[in-house]
Amino acid sequence: TQSILHHIKYEGNTDLAESVGTWFGNNLRKEGFCDQFDLILPVPLHEKKLKKRGYNQSELITRGMLSPMKSVTDNGFLIRTVNNPTQTHKNRIERVNNVSNIFKVNHDKYDQGIRILLVDDVVTTGATLESCAKALYDAGYENISFAAVAFARK
Repeated sequence: TQSILHHIKYEGNTDLAESVGTWFGNNLRKEGFCDQFDLILPVPLHEKKLKKRGYNQSELITRGMLSPMKSVTDNGFLIRTVNNPTQTHKNRIERVNNVSNIFKVNHDKYDQGIRILLVDDVVTTGATLESCAKALYDAGYENISFAAVAFARK
């Protein structure tokens, strides 16, 4: 998994990212999660990082998940407002502080009762997903779940 995610994130293998998302979505569907979510959201990148990298790996993974999960996404709904430094080589406290209050809900076109699945490529401490969920929760969205391709052990 580490090698696959490295190829996606650092070597530009965007097709692999969507394939991983399709595989992930199919597995979630097989486990009974097919109709559990109204909106699947990738963890957003800041526009500067997106421009530099050219893609958001979590967005590509999410795109692959949509068909098997019979759901939709909205890449402009949750946004990253701060171009924070990478989380790599930070401890738990540093990670929490690094992503604190850097996400916001960009519009209110959805009913607050929708069921949201947040998707990230790797969870290390959960600080990024927690910060995303806080932004959603603060905007009135309470039905929030998480999915990640991998969990990193430190």
